[in-house]
Amino acid sequence: MIRREWNGDFVVIAQPEHARLSGVLAEPWGAGEFVRPEPWDEVLLATYEHDGGWVEWEERPTLDADRLLTNFNGTAPEVTIDNFRRGVQKVYDKGRPYAAALVSRHAANVYELILRIRALEPEDEPKYEAYIEELEAGQAKILRELADQPKFEQAVTKENFHRNGRFLTVLDLLALILCNGWTHLDHMAEVPVGIDTFGDVSVKWSGPDGPEGMCLEVTPWPYPLDSLEASAAGRLIPGHPFDSEEDLHATLREAPPVESPLADREYPDGGPSKAEAENCALRPGDFTS
Repeated sequence: MIRREWNGDFVVIAQPEHARLSGVLAEPWGAGEFVRPEPWDEVLLATYEHDGGWVEWEERPTLDADRLLTNFNGTAPEVTIDNFRRGVQKVYDKGRPYAAALVSRHAANVYELILRIRALEPEDEPKYEAYIEELEAGQAKILRELADQPKFEQAVTKENFHRNGRFLTVLDLLALILCNGWTHLDHMAEVPVGIDTFGDVSVKWSGPDGPEGMCLEVTPWPYPLDSLEASAAGRLIPGHPFDSEEDLHATLREAPPVESPLADREYPDGGPSKAEAENCALRPGDFTS
């Protein structure tokens, strides 16, 4: 689960809900220099369902060392690896092996990044390295099986498979920025742009309220729309420690649902006016029940 601080409490958003938001953000993609990856139906399915393996864990989530609900990026390697394994298999079992391979490629992208930027416990690094090898072996097997099918003839090439997997990872990151209200990132790197080109896309919270205003500026703009609005459903839980996991689970069952209004918008002239900033988030810039 994504655990976001909110006025002394936490808004928690399930990983599959965050993945759904990734898919919503992907749906209208493709304007100007930005080209949709192909085969689009497979890429879009993978984007929508890349976190489906978290469903079982989130039915009974754990507590962290502070006795708070464990945030998604604080779960043990064994947990995230099992969840990704399950997620890849779920998509494969739908009869969509290429989409499953993309979910697998996204998982490898995530773990390669973790190995580069995180200070890991000595015993964790080989776990990630071994799982990346497992993922890449599975991807290679699927791509070999699909190579003779006309629909996938181009999609299975090393370049196109990398591009499509990178697209999923970028949309995952965009949804994470919105759901978490992250302010430490000012751009997304290696965003697929043209058929064989990549570029950086800048992201910045607009207006005086920052992430609480729920409106993110994206430049250059990849959509054929003036703005893009979406929402993520979550639950509101107390910000204090829990006595036990059973206490946490009971609280989650009774937690009131909340919905966060979110929006992306292009500001080609260098920034929004006050009126534009207010117009960007058409609903109140708050989590409302």
